[in-house]
Amino acid sequence: MPPAPGLDRTDYFDAVSSGLVYTILGSGHLIRSDGTPEGTFVLHKFADGSAVQHLTAVGDELVFQVDSTGFTHSTLWASRGTPETTVQIADVGNVGYVDAIVSLGSRA
Repeated sequence: MPPAPGLDRTDYFDAVSSGLVYTILGSGHLIRSDGTPEGTFVLHKFADGSAVQHLTAVGDELVFQVDSTGFTHSTLWASRGTPETTVQIADVGNVGYVDAIVSLGSRA
């Protein structure tokens, strides 16, 4: 399939969790892949201007931070590799700052 017009396919962050590769594109698309065309798809599209960062494998899921447009609001998200399991897990708001996410076994 040819790239969609205007879709930024620049790969900004990568992580590997449970044999799946995750990446965030400059367009705000969170992609997961098992290395096959059939197993490569968009998990979630974040709002334009959002910064998705700190993709970290924690146990059998991926944990990451999403900053809203203008970096005025932060949330933490997790995914187990499906659109249904890609969900917000915490609201850091505008009072916190996440500098890194570190895996401690099954905890972050």
